[in-house]
Amino acid sequence: MGRTFEIAQIKGISIKLHWSFFLLILFFGKWFFFVAAVFFFVTMHELAHSFVARKFGIDVRDITLYPIGGIASMSKLPQKPYQEFLISIAGPLSNLAFIVIFFFPMKAFLGSNMLYASLKYIAAGYFVPYNFKFVVGQIYWINLLLALFNLLPAFPMDGGRVFRSILTTKLGFYKATKIAVNFGHFFALIFGYIGFSKGRFLLLVIAIFIFISASEELFIAKMMEKAKSMNNNLV
Repeated sequence: MGRTFEIAQIKGISIKLHWSFFLLILFFGKWFFFVAAVFFFVTMHELAHSFVARKFGIDVRDITLYPIGGIASMSKLPQKPYQEFLISIAGPLSNLAFIVIFFFPMKAFLGSNMLYASLKYIAAGYFVPYNFKFVVGQIYWINLLLALFNLLPAFPMDGGRVFRSILTTKLGFYKATKIAVNFGHFFALIFGYIGFSKGRFLLLVIAIFIFISASEELFIAKMMEKAKSMNNNLV
């Protein structure tokens, strides 16, 4: 994964920055506050996954923050579909909870016009440092985008894992993974096309990340299926 830097320890979980994170600082320049705030919410998102995982006896060693999100390193996969469902849904729910809890305070602080204007720009994929309050509004709405993006029913997003957990109960782990991975590849191609045609470099990077990560999930599932088959033959 390359060079990482530990920046904190939370409940025994090491929070690390990947070196590529600093590319965001170069991209956003003086608006380091925006980058720091966004990754605070990404960290909270990953911690929500981690704390629920621990409830099921799954150890989480560290969380690594990348320019396009975070990854919690879990010691093993959830053993039951409902465990994967609850672990996966916890991240997006943490972002939605922030939106609900702070909606009226943000509305009072920014005013309705600025609050919804900041949502409009963020939803369109633009960060506009109009003034400090406008930046705060955009940071607030980032939580909504994090939740919705992660709920897409495609690997490696949380929605893909939720989708797999539901399919697993009917189709089994491998077939469920294959379907969720196909969705991941589909969304990757869409994001890649939009990123390339519209000149959205970050979206293109996200597309590549989704495609590769989804393919890795399918490879892992294949290996697990082979190991299971071999064990059954030995019995």
